[in-house]
Amino acid sequence: MINLSIVAAVALIGLVSVCRAATSDERVSRTGKYWIYVGTYTGQESKGIQLVEFDAETGELKHAGLAAETTNPTFLCTDPQFKYLYAANEMYGPEGGKVTAYEIDAQTGMLKQLSDIASSGKGPCHLAVDAAGRMLMVANYGSGSFASMPIDENGAVTRPGTTIQHTGGAKAFEGRQNGPHAHGIYPDPSQRYALAVDLGNDSVSAYQMNTADGTLSTTPAAVAKATPGAGPRHLTSTPDGKFVYVANELGNTVDVYRWDASKPEFTHLQTINTLPQDFAGRNLVAEIALHPSGTSLYVSNRGHDSIVVYRRDPDSGLLTLAGHQSTEGSGPRHFEIDPTGRWMVIGNQQGNNLVLLKIGADGDLSPTGKQLKIPAAVCAVFVPRQ
Repeated sequence: MINLSIVAAVALIGLVSVCRAATSDERVSRTGKYWIYVGTYTGQESKGIQLVEFDAETGELKHAGLAAETTNPTFLCTDPQFKYLYAANEMYGPEGGKVTAYEIDAQTGMLKQLSDIASSGKGPCHLAVDAAGRMLMVANYGSGSFASMPIDENGAVTRPGTTIQHTGGAKAFEGRQNGPHAHGIYPDPSQRYALAVDLGNDSVSAYQMNTADGTLSTTPAAVAKATPGAGPRHLTSTPDGKFVYVANELGNTVDVYRWDASKPEFTHLQTINTLPQDFAGRNLVAEIALHPSGTSLYVSNRGHDSIVVYRRDPDSGLLTLAGHQSTEGSGPRHFEIDPTGRWMVIGNQQGNNLVLLKIGADGDLSPTGKQLKIPAAVCAVFVPRQ
């Protein structure tokens, strides 16, 4: 039987995840214990970033309370060394949204606010940090803009870098594509380009990064166009940078691209469905992630309320459907694979719970019966405990 802990630790070297790039030494806890920070929508029962204790040896979850009170911290990420945590505060008022920076206390799990800064748009829903921890980038869904900002030596974000305002709208999906809707931005594995995902325009654009001053080029160096009405939402890349996988929220599909940063150029290879053939209900795709082994890819379905599992051919990059696993709650907005590659936690936004699944040696998922009640749980991030 394959030892997934060893496979995951090796494969994690250079892995570009949804939130960050980090080496195995940085991600894998020596004690096997982690903090899980859970982003939520603010309501009567949730006031900010929730804290969970997690034991990767036993799979035990324990709610440890509120790590920081803040409004609508719906997406979280860390710096590569796990010293700082960043939250996208998804707000749509006249002043727009914010990005809040925190210092992490690895012993207690508590968060100390370092800065908050305007996200340069409305409804920030995703953010990411480059591999050096010098630059933060954010996608503003409401205004259809992407922004970058430098991170100072103390982890704070205090001044803007670049704002890129998309225009137009594909208009192929009624009510969701009348204008641009920025939904994700990711440093590519070469750390030369930011891959910016626009649901409203059915596109993924590559903007050149300048991490020295926290800026982006304002003209895309390459653009991938999805099928009209697909609605690209999030993406993930292979560590070698050869393949990019894009989750299409509206079309309930995944697009596979070959990515060549040296040109730069996207080449479309495959489109594959996320739903069973006999499912006839309404569904919206959300998160996407590659297992550290590189052999399995996962996508969350909201409506079918499942995680779809694909097998991935490492040479061609192509996907084949392996099955679906229930998320044991409604509206799986986000999920995260733990640093050992043995567990997956899922935030069910409408189900108001955080659910733990087991990842088998073959990449398949199975229930553990373990979950926590966390109202409007929408994002989860693992941080090693001391």
